[in-house]
Amino acid sequence: MESTKRCKFTVKPEDIENVVKRRLALGLTQENMAYLMDVSVWTYNRWENGKMSPSRRNYALLLELLEKLENFAKNGGKNWKELVNGIRLRYI
Repeated sequence: MESTKRCKFTVKPEDIENVVKRRLALGLTQENMAYLMDVSVWTYNRWENGKMSPSRRNYALLLELLEKLENFAKNGGKNWKELVNGIRLRYI
């Protein structure tokens, strides 16, 4: 019987550093991001500290979320919580 190996998805450390910089520039905490991503703070913290990688899907959602939050801020949005209900429902 032939075994099929699944390719493990790993985020490069420099890509995670970029995520952290972007999050901090938005004034968000790990708790805020964990809430928006609907993951535990422990899980989100482990992603940012390189202890584990998010799934390919969660990483794509994380990047999309950061982009939406950056666009919101760029267009004059001051309080990220204004977006929480609309965004969070999409990511759950």
